[in-house]
Amino acid sequence: MYIYDEQSNTWIALRDTRAYKRKRRQARDYWIAALLVMTILPLGAVIFLMLLMTFLTLTYLDESFYQFQEGECQ
Repeated sequence: MYIYDEQSNTWIALRDTRAYKRKRRQARDYWIAALLVMTILPLGAVIFLMLLMTFLTLTYLDESFYQFQEGECQ
């Protein structure tokens, strides 16, 4: 997905914005914490937690409103 930046008059890939990169790092950190918890859980709970984390990660990264301010692109 691309977003039009009126200030620089260019199309920017969503994954290249600073806001998206920050959200992706946060999602990675939550996955690391969940994986540490999964090491002590039984298999059924691990599968449930993995599916829940996948859903939450996709929801968190997908449904976002991104706006540009000067100097924020990349």
